[in-house]
Amino acid sequence: MSTDSLNKRISSAIKNISELPTEVSEEISFHMTDWSYDLQSLHNMLINIDNKSDKEIYDTILKFLIHAPEHIARASELMTGSKIEGIFVEYPKKGHI
Repeated sequence: MSTDSLNKRISSAIKNISELPTEVSEEISFHMTDWSYDLQSLHNMLINIDNKSDKEIYDTILKFLIHAPEHIARASELMTGSKIEGIFVEYPKKGHI
């Protein structure tokens, strides 16, 4: 199914159930599909983990983490009316790209 078809179907379902305005349901749909390639890559990595190099695993996770979280947070905010705020304990920063 094309991204356009996915967007239309998701937007329609959200609008029909939630009665959110069309523009909002369309924006939610966009934010839930824009990173679908990253999700497919992550899923492929997870089901074929033994066939992936450390570099492939690292790159797949990094690409997902760079692209998906802001989209998910925005879709959540639009759909629930609540912002996602620091829900996890903050640890001193040790990681880097």
